[in-house]
Amino acid sequence: RVVGGKINRAPRLAIEHPLELEIAKRRMASKMFDISQKGVKIPAGTLSVGDEALVHIDGMQSRMAIVRWKSGDRAGLNFVRPLPFDELAEWSIRQGPECQAELVDCSRDMRIAS
Repeated sequence: RVVGGKINRAPRLAIEHPLELEIAKRRMASKMFDISQKGVKIPAGTLSVGDEALVHIDGMQSRMAIVRWKSGDRAGLNFVRPLPFDELAEWSIRQGPECQAELVDCSRDMRIAS
């Protein structure tokens, strides 16, 4: 969604953490680079924009997601149903100090080209 000429982005936690993707009944190991209530950034691999995947993250309910963008070796998946803030906050706390989570600066919102 565009607000004031900027893409409105949910705050994200920069955290490298394992996950599994299930695409067309095939499960594959992967990892996330960041997570927000709206989705995750992962290695792009063979994903294509529009692919649907079931995202499995230990300690969370599995969620359906759609690949919304792919750039170089990264891809962004949007959850079909956003993750409740409480669930994301509790999950990040449970990761403990070995998972260094930090809030990514969202003031770098991308501008829409006119």
